[in-house]
Amino acid sequence: MRQLLTAIDDLLFEAWDLGANIVLVWTRVGDEYRFLAVRHYAILEPFHTDSAGEGVADAAAFIDGVFSGQRRVALPEFERICDRLGKTAHVIRKVFADTEHPADALVTQLVARYSVSLVPRRSSGAAGCRRFFAAHAAGAGGNAQQHQLFGEFGLPPVVVE
Repeated sequence: MRQLLTAIDDLLFEAWDLGANIVLVWTRVGDEYRFLAVRHYAILEPFHTDSAGEGVADAAAFIDGVFSGQRRVALPEFERICDRLGKTAHVIRKVFADTEHPADALVTQLVARYSVSLVPRRSSGAAGCRRFFAAHAAGAGGNAQQHQLFGEFGLPPVVVE
């Protein structure tokens, strides 16, 4: 089982791509493991919002639900999330046949290393994330929002050139 966990961790590390991707959820169908990864900067691409911000609440609710939900999901929920994310979703499939499968909690702990979670008791962080996503979904983006968002958390702004 230790070898299987190491193989899953290696698979997730490769999918994570040094932080370029976020592993959102996973499921298992028989001997096949499925992991859903998405580019962190492309997570809002499937959501259509206009310059007035219409559709932002729906996008924020969906993202909050995924980030604050369980990492291990049933196959129908996995497929629903994939469908909602459209072409930004990248599904990694790997069959580990003829082996004893680890407990779901162990795999979930590995997935959490390459994921993002919202913690309900830290609502200011969740609100900041929603404002950040909402600003970028509406096309506002830019350094002013970055300074405001990161200033809330006492962190220096990260500017990507």
